Amino acid sequence: METNLINRLQATLLAVATVGLVLLAVLNLRQERQFQQPDDGVWWIEAPSGAGLEAQKVVPDSPGQRAGIHPGDLLTAVNDAPVVHLSDFERELYRNGVYTKAEYTITRDGIQLDSSVVVIPEPPDRSLQQASRLIGLIYLAIGVYVLFRRWTAPRATHFYLFCLVSFALNAFKYTGKWDWLDQTVFWSNVIAESLQPALFLHFALSFPEERLKNIRRRLLVPLVYAPGIALFGLWLMAINRWEATGLLKHRLDQAGTGTMPRFTCWRPSYS
Repeated sequence: METNLINRLQATLLAVATVGLVLLAVLNLRQERQFQQPDDGVWWIEAPSGAGLEAQKVVPDSPGQRAGIHPGDLLTAVNDAPVVHLSDFERELYRNGVYTKAEYTITRDGIQLDSSVVVIPEPPDRSLQQASRLIGLIYLAIGVYVLFRRWTAPRATHFYLFCLVSFALNAFKYTGKWDWLDQTVFWSNVIAESLQPALFLHFALSFPEERLKNIRRRLLVPLVYAPGIALFGLWLMAINRWEATGLLKHRLDQAGTGTMPRFTCWRPSYS
């Protein structure tokens, strides 16, 4: 009787978690289509002199290249608003939006250009994110199939949790709007990133036969999850205390993580 009650409670919790994560993924996809991040295709980094942002790389056929920006150019203002840190640039770009003119004040080879450079930011390419979402759906489909076919099999629930966390890791994509939905997506993705490797290692140590029955071996379980907890703590410190560089931002974009963290120095402000 007690076992049946536990199984029902477990099934209910898994169902609620699954429905909740799927709903969150749908809302996230909808928000991504409605809210577009402006991007000029230029890798801006803080200049060592502190005078502005230096263009380290200009992506071919990007708004920045079409506007005539060259690597080495120094950006000192956007729409007449001074730009010293990357956060200043991000703030002005978000206020400007996509497909609208943004006037860049550029200094080239130590000489300020006679007129502003007109850039029309566009939304960044999100094709890699859509492919990642497909992988997330595959994880979820495999988990559901195994759970329903082998509900009573050893570690079936554990395997489903791994698939569910993998779904969240691949399906949740931070948009940059930073409202309650976007923050929920961001932190859910961070938690999934911290949990997934530990869940897989724990499953590998427990399947097909339980290898952690011994009391001493059970002490290994906290060690399995310790790196994930440490990683989550590192995220908290990074968000609240550290500052990301423009170079880090573009490297994360290129990696196609979809978890692009908007650290303190470049979180947009809509005030």
